[in-house]
Amino acid sequence: MRVGHKCARQTHPRQGESTQAKNAVPLFVPKLKLSFPPFQTAGFCRLQIWARLRNDQLGVTFRCRLAIGSYIPDFCSPKAKLIIELDGSQHLEQEEYDKERTKYLESQSYKVLRFWNNDVLNDIEDVILAITQALEVDSNNS
Repeated sequence: MRVGHKCARQTHPRQGESTQAKNAVPLFVPKLKLSFPPFQTAGFCRLQIWARLRNDQLGVTFRCRLAIGSYIPDFCSPKAKLIIELDGSQHLEQEEYDKERTKYLESQSYKVLRFWNNDVLNDIEDVILAITQALEVDSNNS
């Protein structure tokens, strides 16, 4: 093992070296957290969704944080007129604001889909399916 960083990496011994190093540092193995702190959950969820939306994977271009009027939705497809919002627990306390926001975005001809962060974390496939279905309904109506 070579030591030179906080986390020691296991390496193959060089020719002539013994496999037992003096003062060997044990491998660092982080424990996996099963839940995310609230301040990290939103960012993690956005990354998960963005990994599935980017590069036209669903057949349309999505953009992150595109300003529409005075609002900035999480994801927007201007061509498909579809907005995707990811909501955390703070949205339980701001229902009126969210209704007002959705009303404005819909007045601009956008369809707004809202998903709880918990849905993204626990069942992203259903979230992607709902987005895909909304895109198909929109393309059939055009």
